[in-house]
Amino acid sequence: MPKREKKVAIEENNPKRVRRRGRLPKPKGPAQADPDRTRSLKLRRFELKLSEIDFERIERLVGLTGAASMGEVIRNAVREYEAKILSGKKQGD
Repeated sequence: MPKREKKVAIEENNPKRVRRRGRLPKPKGPAQADPDRTRSLKLRRFELKLSEIDFERIERLVGLTGAASMGEVIRNAVREYEAKILSGKKQGD
């Protein structure tokens, strides 16, 4: 057996049943009751290149708002921007 595929026996339920070490497999079965909630909890990574001025602007906003991170400032800014855009479309309709 290759080193990367070490297996661990699960003896509680069935001594013959074996699973791989590491991340648990995705559950097989009916879809989640609330797929939007599952989607909202999934985190994605995003890389952003900023000029020095823009970086300092975000750092300043972190201090002014008491945000925990630059990411929080950017997430909040995107929400505000989206709300502004959507409210403008509603007024224009």
